[in-house]
Formats: sequence, C-alpha cells, structure tokens
Amino acid sequence: MNTLEVVLERAKHLDEKEDLNRDFEVLLCHCLNKPRAWLYSHSKCFVTDLQEEKFFDLAVKRIRGIPVAYLIGRKEFWSLELEVDDNTLIPRPETELLIQWAIELNLPKNSKVLDLGTGSGAIALALASERSDLQILAVDFCEKALSVAQNNAIRLGLDRVSFLKSDWYASLPKTRYWDLIISNPPYVDTNSSIATDLDFEPAIALFSSDSGLAALRKIIFDSKDYLKPLGCLILEHGFDQALDVAKALEIAGYFEIQTKLDLAGLERATGGKRDAD
Repeated sequence: MNTLEVVLERAKHLDEKEDLNRDFEVLLCHCLNKPRAWLYSHSKCFVTDLQEEKFFDLAVKRIRGIPVAYLIGRKEFWSLELEVDDNTLIPRPETELLIQWAIELNLPKNSKVLDLGTGSGAIALALASERSDLQILAVDFCEKALSVAQNNAIRLGLDRVSFLKSDWYASLPKTRYWDLIISNPPYVDTNSSIATDLDFEPAIALFSSDSGLAALRKIIFDSKDYLKPLGCLILEHGFDQALDVAKALEIAGYFEIQTKLDLAGLERATGGKRDAD
C-alpha cells in the first residue's frame, strides 16, 4: 500500500501538460469518502489497493477531459450539494448571480416563480432554500435531467418545488400567473468553438442558434403570455450578449431593464419588469 502523499505524487506524472493537482485531491478524497481539508493533515496515511485503483481510474478519465463533477456525481451550488450527471449542465458560480438578484427583488410572500430549463434544479432549489414560501415550478425538456432535479429536491428536503416536463412554455397554460420567470438557458453560439471540458456536457443545455440568442429571445418574447403585469424576468447570458438581450426586452415591452456583472466583472445577467398593459 502507498501513502496519500505518494499516490498524489504519482498522479502528477500522468499528465504534466496541465496542472490537475486540485482535481486529483478532490478525486482522491471522493475515493476515501473524506473532506478535502482532511487530506492535508493525513498525507502519511495509507491508501488501500482498491482505493488507489479506483482513484487512478478516475484520474485517467479526468485527464481525458471528463469534468470532476461528473466523475464524483455532485457539485456545490449556493451551499447546496447537488447531484449531477451527463444529462445536466454542471452548475457554475456565475449562475449564483441570478439567485442574488431574485432575493433582492423582495418578492411578496407566496409569489409564484417559474424556472425554465432547470437541469439539476440548481436555481429552483437555491431559491427554495432561501424562501420557503415561494411557489416554484421548475421545467425542463429532458426527462432524465428532471429526474436528477427531483432527486436533489427530495434529498435536500426541498420537495415542495414542483417539476414539469416542458419545452420552455409549451406545456404551461397561457395565463399570466407568474411573479418571476428566471432562466439560465443555452446561449453558446452553435458555430463557436468551446473548451474541451464542455464537450462532455449536454449540448441541448449549452448551444443555441442565432448567435446563441435564439432561446433567450424565445423566452423573452413568449413571456408576456405567462408573466403577471409588473412581474420580473431575469436571464443569464453570454458575456457579450447583454445589449442584444436588453434590446429584446425593450422591444417586448419591459422596463427598468438592467444588467448585472458576475464575479469576474463580466455582463452575465439581464432582466426587467413587464409592462402593466
């Protein structure tokens, strides 16, 4: 048997072109069922042969580009540990901006929230963890993604969130029912080249036509059949799409349109209020 220190040192030499040390630490701790902080005070502890074999199997897959979240089956988002798989987009810190914005709206008690394209349920469940009174419906076109989201809701004790299979608004009645519509839709241009690690995530959750704006525009222009007068629409988008999204909102009759920056200082979310008709 080898010590943790030796195992990690061996892993470093599997691929010296890229620094994957942190990822290897996460994978090793996953195999040991220990928190990462534990690793630093137990580097001389021994790893069983079975644990080492499992670790190197995962390490090789990581070198091939498979994201850590898929290898360990989970990802933290808004302090929630979410299960993920290759049917769901991996939740990212940038999307937490949507949660912050939604909280700042100070929606009235029992407000109705629609999360379009929920994936793992990240947005819906984060909001539910902050506001137990909200009536939240999370929709997704992918049944397998919905299953992941529902399992997350049950495991986290947030099963008051409802789920529905729908192609955006298609399965919803055309009633102006919602106080807030929120979404992180696909916004990567179908013609763009992307980082290798995104190759493993579901294309349907990443790519959109019309320079990446098709899904965003559909959500915006169809929203007035579903959003209450003076209700809010908040959308995540690409760092270079804020002006196009704001213009679409303006054409659709929204006001108080604003764009917010993510932690990297990039324009990442744009939203506004529906007119009162």
